[in-house]
Amino acid sequence: MLLSNSIYIFSLGASDLAEKPSKNYEDLGNTVDAIFKAYQQVVQFIINFLCCTENRDEACCGGVAANGELTCGNVINKDKVKVCANPNKYLWFDAIHPTDAANRQYTDQLWENKDYAKPHTLQDLVGNEILNIAKPPEATDGNINPYPKAGSLGVGN
Repeated sequence: MLLSNSIYIFSLGASDLAEKPSKNYEDLGNTVDAIFKAYQQVVQFIINFLCCTENRDEACCGGVAANGELTCGNVINKDKVKVCANPNKYLWFDAIHPTDAANRQYTDQLWENKDYAKPHTLQDLVGNEILNIAKPPEATDGNINPYPKAGSLGVGN
């Protein structure tokens, strides 16, 4: 969720600059485009190979193909909505929101897979030399806590 929010916030500010680029920002549009193309490639990779092999086409909330509902929280009859017991067995929570499991696969690829993050991975950019951040520990119970305790990742102490 943090990564997708960050990309969204970046895209809001970058779109203004991309509309009227100065000489210093001539390649900004290409950069924004490259970010979203990389995101699409990794999501496709997750769909095809890594994540949620049981439930690639169904969403956790609603259970229909691509869920039908744009977002689970905007359903008119909220009391009639079916939400799955374990969202991490699904690629999508609703029609537009990937589950934490899908986001984890995506961030793992950007963190250390040079096939998806070139020329430097996120690990290269924010590694121990810069912010003393170590890779977050793997979840042990099959669920991912998107909100680790402050300081547990080497920041916020």
